[in-house]
Amino acid sequence: MTILNFKEIPEAHGNGESGLKDTFELFAEVFFSKLGFKIIEGPSRGADNGKDLIIEESIQGKFDISESKIRWLVSCKHKAHSGNSVRPEDEPNLLERISLHKCSGFIGFYSTLASSGLDALISGLSNTGNLKTKIFNAENIETLLLQSQSGIELIERFFPQSFTQWRAENPEKAKIFKEGEFELNCMVCEKNLITNNSVEGFFYIIKKTSDLGKVVAVKWSCFGDCDKRLNHNNQQQGLMERFDHIDSKATPVTYLLFIMDILRDMHSGSEIYSEDAFDKIKHLICAIYPLVTRNMTTKEAEVLEGELMMRSIG
Repeated sequence: MTILNFKEIPEAHGNGESGLKDTFELFAEVFFSKLGFKIIEGPSRGADNGKDLIIEESIQGKFDISESKIRWLVSCKHKAHSGNSVRPEDEPNLLERISLHKCSGFIGFYSTLASSGLDALISGLSNTGNLKTKIFNAENIETLLLQSQSGIELIERFFPQSFTQWRAENPEKAKIFKEGEFELNCMVCEKNLITNNSVEGFFYIIKKTSDLGKVVAVKWSCFGDCDKRLNHNNQQQGLMERFDHIDSKATPVTYLLFIMDILRDMHSGSEIYSEDAFDKIKHLICAIYPLVTRNMTTKEAEVLEGELMMRSIG
């Protein structure tokens, strides 16, 4: 299932002189520019002699400093509003058009699929005409856009409604602290537990078995071997640990409940933190905070429902 709704881009000729009729071609121009292609000829109004864009790709040699260039003819077809595929009759005289514009490659840039007939026709150019060919459709355009920050910015510009829905399910970590401040590194291997706007790993509230009312340490680690090593070390020292997934506390409401639990236990006197443990729990709270200052995703809402259910059972 694709994320982007290409119907957000106006039909090619559906807006008269409103200035929107070339939006899909403009999108293609910015798209290829972001990918590093040089724009030789951009979109133009009126007759275009069978080309919407001409772009140039530079390819660096692998074993020397030589550089080769490919001149691509780009044809844009925006049929998302009808849902029709792009057919051979939509791309007449392909070989002649490529030759006319002195290009060595053809790119079909489509918001729907190419029909099997057109796909075979374009593949034939590559097989018999010694030409490079490439077809972009909604799916592979979307895949490329989601791979980079510049691509996501392009989504926000041309697909504002799709972007709003996507961002709600893929929230970005808030920029609150300085770079490197409140990092959450595994206390065994030092791997950063917060990556790509998410967190994973365990945290541990550690007490002496002889004094269960005092928290002597707060630690965190990766899953797997690091967790086992911490657990083994605690057992050897006669310590008892209470552990949980860090990500289960990194949603807006479960984070608040986590803090309220700490405050409740401190207030009641059931848990007293050593100086070091108190510093560590503060660090953990601050490290998670940028991840929770936003709306909840559907998955996080499910996590919350489970958390509340467990609390009601307890």
